[in-house]
Amino acid sequence: MTMRILLLVLALLALAMPATAAPTPSLPNSPTWARTGPLVIRVGDNTTPAWRPYLERAVADWNAGAARTNIRFVIVPGKSEPATCKPVFGTVQVCAASYGANGFYGYANFWPSGGKTVQAVVRLNMHYLARQGPARWQSVITHELGHAIGLSHNDAANGNTNTGSVMDNTNDPEGLKPPYGPKSALAPSEDDWATLARLYAPAGKTQLAQTKP
Repeated sequence: MTMRILLLVLALLALAMPATAAPTPSLPNSPTWARTGPLVIRVGDNTTPAWRPYLERAVADWNAGAARTNIRFVIVPGKSEPATCKPVFGTVQVCAASYGANGFYGYANFWPSGGKTVQAVVRLNMHYLARQGPARWQSVITHELGHAIGLSHNDAANGNTNTGSVMDNTNDPEGLKPPYGPKSALAPSEDDWATLARLYAPAGKTQLAQTKP
């Protein structure tokens, strides 16, 4: 792993962290995927049947803004072993396995070429998530897909009021307990879609064949 890739990996460590972990700092947005027109990100499902409805909801929630962002996720069969979660060119591979006591519920890694992402992976860390409920599962998988397409945290503090964005760090993704509510952190916000629209406009001159409709 080159130093450049290592730094990018560190920049994408997940928002959703156990309370015992130190907060991840707010970081600039990661590289975007190149596009000349509509962008279709194929998401390889290397999870388990228990994860499938959460992945489907995450994809549907991000796709709700596709008219503004020109980005659409499509779930396809996975091509990576969950334990290693190796990248596959032109895709985002999503994996669920125990990745140890690293302090993160989930994290995204990506690999750039020419300043643009060409492959990415999302790891869902069952070391922690096996003891978490549905809201945490949903917030983590949706949040990590946001990282995979270029979004960073919009709030890195875990203990304050939720912003209403899934890209927010929070100890209560449902927003049911003070001081976190009344907003949740389970789905993208209008601000998330507006940020993506800005990051991906205007269209460029190149696009991976794997990301075309």
